[in-house]
Amino acid sequence: VSVITSPSTCGASDGSAMATISGSVPFDVYWSNGTAETVSSTTAISSLHAGAYYVNAVDAYGCKEVQPAFISDNDIVVTEIITSETCNNESADGAIDLTISPTTGTVSSIFWSNGEDTEDISGLKTGEYDVQIHTTADCHAYIAYNVSAPDPLQVENIYPLDGSCAPPSNGQVDITIIGGTAPYNFLWSTAETTEDIFSLLPGVYTCTITDANGCTTDLSATVGSIDGPNIWLDNITGADCGETNGAIDVYLYEGGASISSILWDGGATTEDISGVGPGTYTVTVTDVAGCSSTASFEVPYNQPEQPQICLLTVDSSLIYNEVVWQKDDYPDAAGFKIYRETSTYGEYELVADRPYDLVSSFEDNEASPMDRSWRYKLTAYDACGNESYPSLLHKTIHVVANSADMINYDLSWDDYEGLNYSSIKLERHDAVNGWVEIASLPYGTNTHSDTPPVIDGLDYMVSFVLSETCTSTKAEGGGGDYNSSRSNKSHSIFNPGGSTSKIDDNEVGTTLIYPNPADNNITVRVDHPELFSAIEITDLNGRVVLSQSLKDNISLISLESLESGVYLVRFISDDKPVIHRLVKQ
Repeated sequence: VSVITSPSTCGASDGSAMATISGSVPFDVYWSNGTAETVSSTTAISSLHAGAYYVNAVDAYGCKEVQPAFISDNDIVVTEIITSETCNNESADGAIDLTISPTTGTVSSIFWSNGEDTEDISGLKTGEYDVQIHTTADCHAYIAYNVSAPDPLQVENIYPLDGSCAPPSNGQVDITIIGGTAPYNFLWSTAETTEDIFSLLPGVYTCTITDANGCTTDLSATVGSIDGPNIWLDNITGADCGETNGAIDVYLYEGGASISSILWDGGATTEDISGVGPGTYTVTVTDVAGCSSTASFEVPYNQPEQPQICLLTVDSSLIYNEVVWQKDDYPDAAGFKIYRETSTYGEYELVADRPYDLVSSFEDNEASPMDRSWRYKLTAYDACGNESYPSLLHKTIHVVANSADMINYDLSWDDYEGLNYSSIKLERHDAVNGWVEIASLPYGTNTHSDTPPVIDGLDYMVSFVLSETCTSTKAEGGGGDYNSSRSNKSHSIFNPGGSTSKIDDNEVGTTLIYPNPADNNITVRVDHPELFSAIEITDLNGRVVLSQSLKDNISLISLESLESGVYLVRFISDDKPVIHRLVKQ
């Protein structure tokens, strides 16, 4: 899928995007603005305001592809200088330097997909970095940048050739290097500096390869004997973290003379060894003629048990994606890592590391549920840092409500991935009735038409009910139960970088704002004001419009300086920031 976009004008909905698709026709297409159709090659959407849009394509065989379509207001000119990473996914020295020139107004907020909020970002590994730029004139830019790097420096092939114990020694090691940046430098354990080495006795030879950028990789090669003992690996048993339950079983056979001794570097003299921990072990076998052969074997760490996500939903504030797992099912884990799919289908990036003693859920404040559906995976790691295979993926539901006459509304959504469910619950919100269920639809239904009785406060949400409750757990009881998965709200807000992902086990008690909607004043109640340093009110561009310290349980805050609209009220804390949505009438 390749996408071409046309920018919008600040304050107008005149942007557009067109996707050209190749593969096995026909293609089922779902755009994140709610447009769904079946096409043979191209699909387009128009009348777009600035924002992040995504096209999802599925071909005749069920293969999937996702591509972003970022629409920016042409009132903002952005130029960039991108510095590549020196060593692929290792050196973390990439950078993006922006120059932002709004036609009107000034920059009010910047938000990067990695959580940074500065104009320029550095210390980057190779990958995609998306940025949102907002101005005081209510103009917006959405742009994606790619930090590149040379291909990883790798040893593609190692070809050892057995040698003779008796002079002249004639063993060899021939290697092939790919990736990195040529020329390469070689340093062998023999002190030789050529790519390949010759005239070798039987034994183990190591080499460190360094490319022109200073990136390194290591290798080990074993040269066997053509006239002495030979060592063949039969089986290796891995070891658990902190345990000595590993083993190495080898098979020895004689060359020209019978075997006289076996010596492992740990002192063992048996053919096989057991009761060992993870690591590299070297054995030397000598025959009665004095000819020796050496081989090294690595006992790996056993990977932790593969965890599974039990639910992917939108948190109770209906602002952030929330990943939930049942950590009690994996008591040997030291923690969990959460990976989110990038704008490239099938590619995932690490977004969180959650130690075991924290609650087993994660609220992602760097990916907007309003923009698109998101896929997540989960891994476990042990006390030695070894990581499990990733879980099966889960994908959120994304719902969109469109109306041509502001009377009748067409709803569309995509399916959840990761769990089986039989029915879909469709809910509607308005200022009079609150949230009410308006339809229960069979699985596979992705559209619904509705004529709401009240337009004020109108919103929609799609969810399904779990057959078994999903539980997030703290180290010592507590946690929360989840019995359904929610989509985004069709008309909602996103607070990029909001700190609700920093959940820990401290209880902050109740935080209340009333009345809400409000006129010119609100009352703020906080059970534990000592946990919060201040309260901030921001507009939807992230601009702080009011700030006040918190000293008492109850505070009165004047809103007379604020225009009517929707705001975010953030209780600032190092432990557990709390965010409320506020409407000023």
